[in-house]
Amino acid sequence: MSKYAVTLICPPNYIHWQGFLDVAKTLNQGLKNLGYDSMLRYAPDHNRRNIILGSNLLKYYPIPIPDDSILYNLEQVENGDPTWVNKEFIELHQKYITWDFCDYNAKAFADIGVKVDAVVPMGYVETATNITHRDKDIDVLFVGGHADRRKVVLQALQSHGLNVMHLFGAYGSERDLYIA
Repeated sequence: MSKYAVTLICPPNYIHWQGFLDVAKTLNQGLKNLGYDSMLRYAPDHNRRNIILGSNLLKYYPIPIPDDSILYNLEQVENGDPTWVNKEFIELHQKYITWDFCDYNAKAFADIGVKVDAVVPMGYVETATNITHRDKDIDVLFVGGHADRRKVVLQALQSHGLNVMHLFGAYGSERDLYIA
């Protein structure tokens, strides 16, 4: 049986790596549910097969990763932010086994010369549920970065009388309070 380390790239003083944490926890628990020996790590484990989330951060926080690592990409590739989807990112994914979260993104990767070895959609495991529902005071909660196209949609929802909240930079239990 293979031993896995679901590994997050966590640059110091950069909180947004936490955006990958829920996916990492779900992937780790899913592997365990399938009978694999898996653990969640915040640095590569050279005694396990690493499934790395946050490969887009490696250009800015270069750390050695084992040659047999799997890069699980969660970044939008087509029309992706050039901060993340750049020459170094492409070369990195050409060197390692690459998984992606959706077919559409895998096609965009192929168009720029990266072979996606598997499409692994984000899923759900019941043991990851940790939000207790509270009284409803927000109709629409958008969790994500700021962009003009998103602002237009959120303003349109507000104009129809909905209580809309845009949350950015909040992760884990802080974010979960708003979801509840």
